[in-house]
Amino acid sequence: MGKTALVYELAARAIEAILEQADRIRRVVRGFLDLARGDAPALADLPPAEVLRGAVALVEHRFGGDGVALRVVVADDLPAIHCDVLMLQQALVNLLLNARDACKGGGRVEAALHSDGERVVFTVTDDGVGITPEHAARATEPFFTTKPAGQGTGLGLAIASEIAKMHRGALSIQPASPRGTCASVILPRASKQREAAA
Repeated sequence: MGKTALVYELAARAIEAILEQADRIRRVVRGFLDLARGDAPALADLPPAEVLRGAVALVEHRFGGDGVALRVVVADDLPAIHCDVLMLQQALVNLLLNARDACKGGGRVEAALHSDGERVVFTVTDDGVGITPEHAARATEPFFTTKPAGQGTGLGLAIASEIAKMHRGALSIQPASPRGTCASVILPRASKQREAAA
């Protein structure tokens, strides 16, 4: 393959990726607008590992460019979750990008998934600048941010928290040890969530 053909192929792939992401953003925004009008989310039983890996695939290219290592750890034998995949992946994307931002200039982020039998827990942990307990308590307030002006809207964690609640779950933000931040989306397994909705 010649150099010109390779350039065209790379450009075509980039355009395809941009169009796919634009369509995904459109669907997520439409989902939020539907929820604001009182429509029910599009819930389905899904393997949680599929949801996490989908969210990671959306952002992993942004980690390498910043010199941030991203590791994914998924436990075995996880129960299904009852979720709107686009919404839940958006919540996880928000957590992953916050973690990456905290580690700019080199650091590590781990996206992990486990279950205690009744609940499924998605956890994003970084070894970045960290968060104080006081800031962690306010982290899900709309427009609250510790980022410099122009680098954050203060909406990412607020949106992630609302998405977790929409799934009858919760978002937990706390300092990690010895440094960094640990953010977790905690959801009931599919059977428990359907019972609670009945």
